[in-house]
Amino acid sequence: YLAVPLRHRGRIAGVLRAAKPQREIELALHRLRMAFAGGLSLAGLLAIAVGLLILRRLVRPLGDLEAAARRLGSGELDARVREFGRDELGTMARTFNRMAARLQELVSNLAAEKEKLSAVLAAMADGVLVFDLDQRVILANRKAAEFLGLEISQIEGRTPGELLLPTPAKGLIAKAIAEASPLEGEFALEFPARRLLHATLVPVCVAGAGGSSSTLVVLRDLTALRRLERVRQDFVANVSHELRTPLAAVKLMVETLLRDDPGEARRREFLASVEAECDRLAALVNDLLTLAKLDGGKMPSSPRSVSLADLTGEIAARLFPPEAPRRPRLSFPPDLPPAKADPEHLRQILINLLDNAVRHTPEGTPFGVEATFDANWITVTVWDEGPGIPAGERARIFERFYRLDQARSRAVGGTGLGLAIVKHLVEDYGGRVWVEDGKGARFRFTIPRA
Repeated sequence: YLAVPLRHRGRIAGVLRAAKPQREIELALHRLRMAFAGGLSLAGLLAIAVGLLILRRLVRPLGDLEAAARRLGSGELDARVREFGRDELGTMARTFNRMAARLQELVSNLAAEKEKLSAVLAAMADGVLVFDLDQRVILANRKAAEFLGLEISQIEGRTPGELLLPTPAKGLIAKAIAEASPLEGEFALEFPARRLLHATLVPVCVAGAGGSSSTLVVLRDLTALRRLERVRQDFVANVSHELRTPLAAVKLMVETLLRDDPGEARRREFLASVEAECDRLAALVNDLLTLAKLDGGKMPSSPRSVSLADLTGEIAARLFPPEAPRRPRLSFPPDLPPAKADPEHLRQILINLLDNAVRHTPEGTPFGVEATFDANWITVTVWDEGPGIPAGERARIFERFYRLDQARSRAVGGTGLGLAIVKHLVEDYGGRVWVEDGKGARFRFTIPRA
């Protein structure tokens, strides 16, 4: 209940008393509390929903950004994020996308440059090695791996000692790295094949690396060049020797004829010797000119269909007439197809090989020519039953001026260039020539079918 005094003109005129059952008050209070709790719960749910929406708007772009960054870091250069509005998150997304696009462009350019470098290194005829300051290989190309007899993966990370480089090479590399200055030098490799290499070492400086950070080594194979130089020197020496011998003989006999009167018979003998030496000089000069034309690609060639049997028979009839002490034995299959070659070139090949067989076999020794064929090639064999050619000499028999027996070779004549001309002519037609040993010597060469 509740009692309130009633005042009138400053005096208490009475008391107003109101009463209500307690249950009704508690019920009203309960309803009020429930309404308040409901409103509070609804307001909380609304706040949570709004908060989740706001949180999603804030966190989702950050999650997308984190996921894109992870993908970018793992190598997916096409990773991008959606751009949300123009607030800070939108600005961050746009910045990230620009950064990813720029990174993709840079990586693409680097990949293109690496491919170009790899292609250049792979196509180089010189070997390339790059050493770091610890003398370890950080880059190698295929040619360098070929020189060392290893795979590229077996070279990278190795030191000169681990690569079994010779002492001069190790010294050059150590000196170039220590002094950071260009160097050059030559050294020989014995494994996997003997090679003479010229090394050019250049320090490679990288900006911000504090000086030289690696050393580039370029290896050039001089083996073939040195061999050609030796061949040239031997060729000049042999030509000089071959020319000097007949010239000396001619000079001696002419001086004798001018100084003395040896008599008519002796004079004729000297003149015949002079004529023989002049013929030998002319043959030598002609063979040298032929080789020069072949080397320069100036030997005219008109390949056409040629009957080997007819051409060989013609040569045999001209070189070995019926009154000759011995004649070649010719053996050709009846279905032998024609060859595709210049008749003059083929004639020169056969004449040189037959002349070689006659000169280097004793009187009465049989010799001859035979042929076989397959789908693409005709194989011609010029054989004899003479002393043959030792196995150790067969690899050099086609060299210019190479002779098995110098004294005997000059005694039987010849210029020492015939087999070299044969080899050159046969290889010009894509064939090959070689010698086998059996009962005597068997020179074989292949020529294409027409």
